[in-house]
Amino acid sequence: MILMAVQVIPQEELAVSSGGGMFAGMGDFVGWLVNYWWAWLLLLVLIILVGVLYYMYKLLEDERRQRDDVVYLRYRNLMKSCEDNAKSSWLREYWNPMSLFLLPLVVIGWILIPFIKKEASARIRNIDGDFVGWYMGHTFCDDGVYALMYYTKKSWFFFKIPKIILLPSMVSVSTFDESGKEHIKYIDVEPYRINSYNGDHDLNIKDVLKRGQYYYFPVFVTKDHKPINLSATMVNDLQKYTGYEIIENLVSDYSKSMRSAVQINADVRKEQLKDEKPKDADGDE
Repeated sequence: MILMAVQVIPQEELAVSSGGGMFAGMGDFVGWLVNYWWAWLLLLVLIILVGVLYYMYKLLEDERRQRDDVVYLRYRNLMKSCEDNAKSSWLREYWNPMSLFLLPLVVIGWILIPFIKKEASARIRNIDGDFVGWYMGHTFCDDGVYALMYYTKKSWFFFKIPKIILLPSMVSVSTFDESGKEHIKYIDVEPYRINSYNGDHDLNIKDVLKRGQYYYFPVFVTKDHKPINLSATMVNDLQKYTGYEIIENLVSDYSKSMRSAVQINADVRKEQLKDEKPKDADGDE
């Protein structure tokens, strides 16, 4: 009797070995992630460590800047006051389903997905109903100025770039009569109207104008929607509310010290004396 050996190949193995396509590639990728989980964990730890170190560096840099720059210190203090007085009911954010586009970014993208938020905070609009920004906080200064902090865009998807606009309740306008005498007129303005339900701010301004390095000022209109020219008083307000007079005084003192140094310097004074012509006692050359 002759026995014949027959090799039986399971159909499932044939199906897997002969096909698979995209799903097979996805399976290989998932398997690779599982096998090298320690590498992804190490990468995540390194990213967090770099982020913490960068945050500490920026924090120390900000503290140094506040110590050396009085104007920046006042700006940071005002920003902190706006944050402390912000109404939580006016600050609203929701998870944005559009963040699912981060799914292809394995590990890093998956971590960022919950932090991509849809903004629903109180809106800030001008007198024409145009969008100005999203509410971030507010405070009242001791001189009656309403400081409003808002933002219009973000950096790196979730870092808000704050702006502070100063809204005085009274503005002064300078006018001149026929004789050239200046008259200062004080106008009460209604700088804003707040919706008590959702916190939306309708500002009685035509536009927002940045003056200086940190602050924004309103282009006001009267109750009759007529523009108010603040060009004569804007610089004074800037100095009053932000402390920019400190910088101007420093520049002025620096210029005076430079002039004094030039006059005291013996070599410079010698060159100046060379240009002067000698005169006789009676005034003749």
